[in-house]
Amino acid sequence: MLVATLPDRPSAWDIVDALVPAWADLAMVSMPDQDRLTVAAFAHIDPLQMKALWEFQQAHTPRIDDPHSAMARVFRTGLPLLMTPDELRAMEEKFTNPVIRGAVRVLGPRTTLIAPLLEQTTESPCGVLLTAMSTSGRRVDADDLQTLIELGRLIGARLK
Repeated sequence: MLVATLPDRPSAWDIVDALVPAWADLAMVSMPDQDRLTVAAFAHIDPLQMKALWEFQQAHTPRIDDPHSAMARVFRTGLPLLMTPDELRAMEEKFTNPVIRGAVRVLGPRTTLIAPLLEQTTESPCGVLLTAMSTSGRRVDADDLQTLIELGRLIGARLK
């Protein structure tokens, strides 16, 4: 399993590097920073898309209480989320920042899974793990979400 390939105390970069391209086209780890979620690490299967991903993570630091942010909702509730292409398009329309909207359009995620990273002792979220399929054409489903949930538990307990 993927966790076995990680160091004992993986960094956020270790996690995204292990996920892309073996398990996802795009991966991000977001961590709380005061009242916002900030992207701690990211990777994309297509090196040409890294600029758009970098722009997205620079511009998108949602408040933890943001009702429109899927990442913030997963962090607040501890509940995972599978987003279909239609849901992603609807969310894209809610972004008022043109940099974020443009980056999401360029990255072209087709299906996105978001799971909390859970602290071992309290089972409370300590971060968020997002994976998405985009340019490869691969698809994910509810079974993949269950795998990501378990991965979030295992990684959250070991994260630096």
